[in-house]
Amino acid sequence: DDQVKRCKMAEEEGWGLVLLERKKNSLENHVIALLRIPSQDAKLYPNGADEVANILLSGDSAID
Repeated sequence: DDQVKRCKMAEEEGWGLVLLERKKNSLENHVIALLRIPSQDAKLYPNGADEVANILLSGDSAID
């Protein structure tokens, strides 16, 4: 398992960062940078939990 390779793929795809040397300042800076990465395709994928909750709350028993 090549964890660094998987992490680099996340970085290339724009949803992760790679930190190879753990130092206090670099770790803090990377966490801050990671939290600032904008959400990209969150709305493209349905959230099953929300869909089930909406069905249950609507009282509609017909599920496709």
